[in-house]
Amino acid sequence: MAPRKDGRIVVRKVVEAGHGGHHGGAWKVAYADFVTAMMAFFLLMWLLGTTSKAKLEGLAEYFTDPGSVSRLPPGGDAGILRGSMAMAPSFIQIPPASPFDLSPTPARGEQTDSELADRVVQAFGPVGDDPALDMPGDAEDARTFAQVEDRIREALAARDDLAPFRNQLQVTRTEAGLRIELLDRENLAMFPSGSDRLSPEALRLLEVVAAAVADQPNRLSIRGHTDSRPFASGAGSDNWRLSSDRANATRLAMTGMGLAAARIAEVVGKADTEPRLPERPEDPRNRRISILLMNHAAPAGEEMVDPAGP
Repeated sequence: MAPRKDGRIVVRKVVEAGHGGHHGGAWKVAYADFVTAMMAFFLLMWLLGTTSKAKLEGLAEYFTDPGSVSRLPPGGDAGILRGSMAMAPSFIQIPPASPFDLSPTPARGEQTDSELADRVVQAFGPVGDDPALDMPGDAEDARTFAQVEDRIREALAARDDLAPFRNQLQVTRTEAGLRIELLDRENLAMFPSGSDRLSPEALRLLEVVAAAVADQPNRLSIRGHTDSRPFASGAGSDNWRLSSDRANATRLAMTGMGLAAARIAEVVGKADTEPRLPERPEDPRNRRISILLMNHAAPAGEEMVDPAGP
């Protein structure tokens, strides 16, 4: 206090300013947000770097047009395939491409660490310094099968001479691998009746198949199938021999087109035991050659289970 000249007393009250500008907590919130965003960014980069190209393309396809997933035909491998599915012709049967596991998810407390790890590996593949990354597996097979399908589709579209026979070459994903079939049609047979001599049309289709699989490492299983019509009595042959001879004729034709003989895992005649149309055993579509591009995981020397389908 200090007296003024007029005798009045003046009281000066000093209020110190707070320290919120420098020592407050607002900057801590902003910094925490920044660290969280950076962690999310690096997690995203890690996931993108450890996910196969096929799965990334499948994710892009799903988020570009989610409705397209429900329009795809059912069946086949559950892995994520490449995009551009809407352009695939009807003779190639492509499985759904949803990148998500749609099965019910248990409560967090009910899921063990092992189960959670299995779900991550199933969705994105193995990550880290795992030796399995250098081994052939489902992801590599998926890329191989997608590449073979693309090559076959492009070759058929580019060759006008094969236009009448495009629906006689069908490609399907199965649990055992990629199945490529040469089908007979009414008045369009891959072999003359009762013969193991490939028709000119069948040879041209085989050229497409041989070129598509020539540089792939997967082994092949070649199987011959007939319809249920029996041979005449005293013919000296039967459907077992005929289907085996046709499968072997296919092997010889493909190796003559440049396919390595060591790639052939088996040549089998199935006669009429695995019809495509069980309710119509004499239908010409039951007569076919099935070329299976086998999964890497298929053990050598064991019979491959490749269920026939329409």
